[in-house]
Amino acid sequence: MITNNPMQLKTLIKNKAVKKNISAQLVMQNYLLKRISLSHFHGI
Repeated sequence: MITNNPMQLKTLIKNKAVKKNISAQLVMQNYLLKRISLSHFHGI
């Protein structure tokens, strides 16, 4: 998921949550955890 600004990310998260009938907060948490686990800073 590539976005240019925070509002695009928020909109994408909200749309995905509505489509899957789950909370947007849960989608955002999972997205952020995935990003952290893939980052170079994992394990610091």
